[in-house]
Amino acid sequence: MEGIRKGPRLFIGVTALLLAGGCVESTPTGSDKAPGVLRPSALVVAPSGSSLKMKALANAVSNDFNAVTTVTDVESDDQIATFAPLSVAVQAQSQSASGQASVVATGSAMAMWSDPAEGQVQWAVNWVIVNIGAPGGVAGVSAIAPDEGWRYTFTPDQDGTFTLDFSITADFTIGINPFNFLWPGDPCCTLLPPNTTGTVTRPVIAGTEFTVALTNNSGVSVTVGNCCASGPDASMTATFNWRIEPLVIHVEIDIKPGSFPNSINLKSGGRVPVAILSAADFDAPAQVHPTSLTFGRTGDEASLAFCTKSAEDVNGDGLLDLVCHFNTQQTGFQSGDTEGILKGRTADGTPIEGRDGVRVVS
Repeated sequence: MEGIRKGPRLFIGVTALLLAGGCVESTPTGSDKAPGVLRPSALVVAPSGSSLKMKALANAVSNDFNAVTTVTDVESDDQIATFAPLSVAVQAQSQSASGQASVVATGSAMAMWSDPAEGQVQWAVNWVIVNIGAPGGVAGVSAIAPDEGWRYTFTPDQDGTFTLDFSITADFTIGINPFNFLWPGDPCCTLLPPNTTGTVTRPVIAGTEFTVALTNNSGVSVTVGNCCASGPDASMTATFNWRIEPLVIHVEIDIKPGSFPNSINLKSGGRVPVAILSAADFDAPAQVHPTSLTFGRTGDEASLAFCTKSAEDVNGDGLLDLVCHFNTQQTGFQSGDTEGILKGRTADGTPIEGRDGVRVVS
């Protein structure tokens, strides 16, 4: 079963480990669980190219019978790199011959990553329409990054998931178009509209080259009648956090080792012990990052109290296991729940997940 992570994760903060104290609901005295099972190891990404391109066009026309119009067209060059941050900045300015209409369009974008499997793209565009001073005056901005944008080509060494978390904000929506998320094999594109947040995921296959792209083509135009006016001005900013992760490692856990059924009392102010069991190819005490662990009804509950410093063999298989304790009141369990879920990461960042039955009483 694949785990689901929520929210952006460009930079990871380490939560302070809480010290032991108070009471626990039971003490591990043995386990009815078989040895744990470890699935995929950390995913390695081989990047082969990244590009960032933006183009700005501005065109201002007033009602002077389209007299000569000055147009400045600025286009950024493609930037290709594998491990260096990318950035572009463009600007285009246009004024009609009569001076009754003028337009300024600017754009900037940046792409960076902390490693080849994780990074961020930032995108910003802005335009200002001014001095539309005659009946029928027309001013427009068009083609900011037409059919261009960010592209990243990579090859994973194992099956996994590409995840994109996005947040797009626009203060004026006329002429501001959605971003296009492009993925190999998709029939067209996935639209990411302005003033939305969300997540897009796609599977990746070991040894297969993938190219992911984000493009945007936004512009705004206005015809002003019998008045003197300026605007509309508009801007859009967007942040995209992306990551490429292995399929979740499913580990065997034992909730309340030595106890059956695994009863959890919602009125208890104590703690629930959970053992993460080692396997022949998985050393739980050495490989699990203790402070990354969450446990409870969904597995996302920040209920960790502490992990014992001394590893112990709770299931009698000759392998030392990791036992951690979680605050009952922070696990989010509800009466009638039948399963407890633990999530976390290994020391190298690989997601782990384990499940065991529970009997919740109130």
